[in-house]
Amino acid sequence: MGSFELSSGDALDRSAFSGWSVCVYAFRDRGTVFCGYASPLGEVVASHVQQYWVALSGLLKSEYGYVVRQERWVEPILYAMGLLAHNGRYPAYSTTPYTLNISQWRWARVEAQGGAILRDVYPINILGEKLQQAPIGYSGVSLIDWLRSEPDERGVLEPIDGARVLWTPPVERIPILREQLYRAGRIFYSKFIKPRRIIPNTCGQSEPEPLYRPDLMAPWEAEGQIPDFLSPGFYKDKDPGLTY
Repeated sequence: MGSFELSSGDALDRSAFSGWSVCVYAFRDRGTVFCGYASPLGEVVASHVQQYWVALSGLLKSEYGYVVRQERWVEPILYAMGLLAHNGRYPAYSTTPYTLNISQWRWARVEAQGGAILRDVYPINILGEKLQQAPIGYSGVSLIDWLRSEPDERGVLEPIDGARVLWTPPVERIPILREQLYRAGRIFYSKFIKPRRIIPNTCGQSEPEPLYRPDLMAPWEAEGQIPDFLSPGFYKDKDPGLTY
């Protein structure tokens, strides 16, 4: 594991964290590398952080990676680990579908971060070979070919080494891409990893979860309405580059 964290704020009162922080964190055994920084961070500093992150991912041969640009008040490492904290918009330990999806990722990491599915669409993403070849719904088209087919709408792909690419989508298009990729089975949803669900008002009785996906690489498409937090409208009053 390789990591570093920089921060500027009141070290005596992290609950009132009012400055900024940067975290680069790599889980070698899980094949992923994460970089997070708060939105007030200057672009020059952010650029240097991202360069370090890409280099670290190369040393660790990471199969998946992403940069998260967050609101201030939130320490990036919490998001990386799938933990929740009060961020001014959502209270700590809240159980909305949005916050549950953040927390459930930590249970899915072993299965999902190996390359089968994206956690979300981020301003900067590293795609390993397995994820590049993941299917887009039932179209028979791979993720990498789908991205290449419309670069103006879906973003730029840059080779990092022989097997991995750096994907930078247009930030203003992230909410739209998020919905498209979820409908095509390439965005994580917590119900995908739960074989059963609790039946309301039954004292804990359960039934099969219809959205459960035992093989995240298998073709899949969403039918009908999708979760609110995966739709473009969820971000209508927010900076689309902010994930959490």
